[in-house]
Amino acid sequence: MLNSYRSGICALAVATSFIAGAAQAESHVVLIMEGGYFPAVTYVSAGDEVIFRNESGATHEMGGPEDVWSSGPIGMDGTYHLSLSEETPLVFTGVSGGIEMQGEVSYDTPPLSE
Repeated sequence: MLNSYRSGICALAVATSFIAGAAQAESHVVLIMEGGYFPAVTYVSAGDEVIFRNESGATHEMGGPEDVWSSGPIGMDGTYHLSLSEETPLVFTGVSGGIEMQGEVSYDTPPLSE
């Protein structure tokens, strides 16, 4: 009886750890560079967070289409945190030195993960 109880507790602990691990959000860093974003495409899951880090040497502002979201001015070496949901647009844009820059988040499987 005691062994059966221990087995049940062990199985419950293992199942709980798998569920908790699957539900954990990840953070992804996108560098704001002079002339572009790196990486240009960031592979994410709903609930993840994208951290934009400005390494362009100038203040930068970016946002989603139709101003769905806007970072406001991000100073040099500053960051902006964006929490993703199903409604977050997949494309973001900004302007650097008069040149429009574009980046993207994708819910697809990353090409090198297989």
